[in-house]
Amino acid sequence: GRTVEKMYAKTIKFFFDRVLSLPVGIIQRVQFFVLFLVATTAFDLSKLVSIIPTLRKKPSPTAAGRGLNALQVVTRDKLVVTVPVFLRNQRHTVQFQQFLQAIIPQLKTRHRLIVIDDKSQYPISVPQNSRITLIRHNQHFGDCTARNTGLLFAQEVGAEVVCFSTFHCIPSHDWIETIECLQTKQPGMHSGRTYARGNGWVERFHDSMGTLNGRKKQNGTLLFGRTHNLSINLKTNGKLRHDEAFMTGECGDVDLCLSANQLGQVICDHENLVVLDCEQNSLIELWKMFWRYGKEYRQLVNRHKH
Repeated sequence: GRTVEKMYAKTIKFFFDRVLSLPVGIIQRVQFFVLFLVATTAFDLSKLVSIIPTLRKKPSPTAAGRGLNALQVVTRDKLVVTVPVFLRNQRHTVQFQQFLQAIIPQLKTRHRLIVIDDKSQYPISVPQNSRITLIRHNQHFGDCTARNTGLLFAQEVGAEVVCFSTFHCIPSHDWIETIECLQTKQPGMHSGRTYARGNGWVERFHDSMGTLNGRKKQNGTLLFGRTHNLSINLKTNGKLRHDEAFMTGECGDVDLCLSANQLGQVICDHENLVVLDCEQNSLIELWKMFWRYGKEYRQLVNRHKH
């Protein structure tokens, strides 16, 4: 009872501190309050039912399990875009095709798109293109493991920069070009803005609250960025990896960036580096998102108590 009481007390405080300060009408403020109740309830209930206090222990996949042993490195690429894909339904298939339509025209000489099929429930197909590599896992390992697979392959082809995105996002038309310019001027870690695609209740909530983006420090750099829209220079951060004990990308993103902060790496934030998220457009998806955060929140806190 006390836990529930604290949960809703925190919700009410947030409502008055944050929602009431937004330049929106009364009806939209009520909508945001309802959505925040949904998100907070999912997060706190997930924390309550997640009783395992330590990171899950699972064997790391072998090169064969990652699908890397069957690949032949025939090119040396400068920039690699790595995208984990786990299609659960036909809607995900459509979203993935929209991602491909947005990213493929941006691939130029010494660019490569790496698609990691994390044992999808629906078949994955990519166009026949010399700049696209499809890697298939032999089982579902999760987003963090899939992104590490992309990182390992990027290093195999000698890439200087690896870019992370997600199959249900649509990068802006100059996304790769912008990343190249940023990494040339300041090699390191760069993140941008993720906006919801659409104008419904949930999409407006995400864009107003910033829940699809990372969190800023007082100096303007990021405490963490989301791997919907993140690039890493492998010359300066070649040993940085996702912790594969995290199954979901939500807390895995935060863990990766907090580890980089500990190593003294600055994560820069850029308003002109934009992707659109097509997934977060319903109450169910909002609930699932914050449930995933809550599920591995204890592990994240244990890793980064500071």
